Amino acid sequence: ALEVLFASYNAIERVSAVEGLPLRQLHLYHNQLTDVSALRALTDIEQLYLHDNLLESLRLDTFVPMLELKTLTLQRNRLRTIVTGNANKPLVLPRLEQLFLQYNQLPHLDTGLWRMERLRVLDLSHNQLGYLLTFLEELPALRTLGLHHNPWHCGWLFGMLERVAARELDADDGSIGFDEEASCPGIRLDDRLCCNENASTPDPVLLLVSRTGIVDELQQQIRGAKRRIETLEEAQRKQTHQFGELAGRLATIEQLCTQRPTDTN
Repeated sequence: ALEVLFASYNAIERVSAVEGLPLRQLHLYHNQLTDVSALRALTDIEQLYLHDNLLESLRLDTFVPMLELKTLTLQRNRLRTIVTGNANKPLVLPRLEQLFLQYNQLPHLDTGLWRMERLRVLDLSHNQLGYLLTFLEELPALRTLGLHHNPWHCGWLFGMLERVAARELDADDGSIGFDEEASCPGIRLDDRLCCNENASTPDPVLLLVSRTGIVDELQQQIRGAKRRIETLEEAQRKQTHQFGELAGRLATIEQLCTQRPTDTN
C-alpha cells in the first residue's frame, strides 16, 4: 500500500480525490496550493508537509479527522487568518507533536480552544502577532516555543516570558537577529525578541469569546462529574440499605443460635 508520497516542487494548485489513500506521509511543500480542505479525507496521515505554498486562510478543523497526525508544517505560506473551527467547540488533535507556523502574516491567533495534549513544538516566529488570547496554558506538553520576530505588546510578552520561565520552556532558539535598529521600534529584549508598549492589545470582547468556550467545556465537565457523583451516592445508599438488611438478618440468626432450649421437665 502507498504510505509515503512526495509531490513537492510541482506547481500544484489544487488537491482532490485523496479518499481511501492509506498515506502516512504526504509531502506537498513548494507548490501553489491555496486550499487544502480536501486533505481531511487522509485519516491515517501522520506527517503532513504543507510549507512554502500560497495559503492565505486556513481552518484547523480540516485536520481533526487525522487522529494519527503528529507533524504539521505550514511555515512560509501567506497565512493571515487561522480559524479554529466551530465557535466554542474544542479543536482536538490528540497526537499532534509539532506545529510550524513561522514566516506567515498572522496578526491574531486564538489558541484558547486548542486541545493538543501532546504538542511539544510550536513555532510562531516571524509573524505579525501582537498578543495571544491565552498564555498557552491549554498546551500542557509544550517544550519548545518560537516567539521571536513578532511585534508583541510588552505587557503580554512579559507575562508570557514569566510563564515560559516557570514552565522551563525552550523559547526563541532562532539564530537570526534583527538586522537594523529600525526593525524593532519598541523595546528589544535580545537579538530576536521585540515588544512595543503601543502595540495592539487583547480586545476584551475577543478575550471573553475565547474564554466562553473554555468555560462552556468546564461547565460540561462539572455537570458530568456531578452526574457521576449522584450515581455513586445512589449506589452507596442502596448498598447501605442492603448492608443494613444483611446486618439485621445476621443479628437474628445470631440471636436464634444463642438461645437455649426451654427446659420442659
